[in-house]
Amino acid sequence: MRPECAIKTARPVSAPGRQDLPAHHSALRWRAAQGPQRGVTMAELLVVVAVVGISAMVLLPNLGESMRLAQLRGSEIQLLSDLRVARMAALASQDPYEVSFAQNAVTIRNQFDGSVERGYENQALSGITSIALNPPGSRIAFEPDGTSPGATITLTGLVGSGGAAPTAQIVVYRSGLSRILP
Repeated sequence: MRPECAIKTARPVSAPGRQDLPAHHSALRWRAAQGPQRGVTMAELLVVVAVVGISAMVLLPNLGESMRLAQLRGSEIQLLSDLRVARMAALASQDPYEVSFAQNAVTIRNQFDGSVERGYENQALSGITSIALNPPGSRIAFEPDGTSPGATITLTGLVGSGGAAPTAQIVVYRSGLSRILP
């Protein structure tokens, strides 16, 4: 056999100052080669659960009140839209239109022929317990030129946990324009 063809077994060379681990520690060597472990400890998990629980306790009582205010705001916007529809119908048809309220519903009616604007008979406003007009006894009507006698509409929402019912106001000017009061 020629010496250059001999197969030599290479011995692992260790870094200077480092001792090789015994063979039964090969799993440790494999883990060290893989890098840092990923995952969470039980303590980290418990801290996250505690933070989420405390946040829920703080936010949940306010959620009901926020929902009631959101319903009131939605009804306020819907009523403002209904008033604008009535004014536009009066301008387009050159007939007077009236907006009437029953409980928490709105009806838009042509005063000339008594017909109801399509889709606007007893249209419900959610989250509203009462609708009041100021001055009392006034009515919301739009003349063929778009003007109105003017009034303020007060919407009262559902009573919250604090015992007070939120309110919202919409003003209808004599010019027929309407807006939500802050």
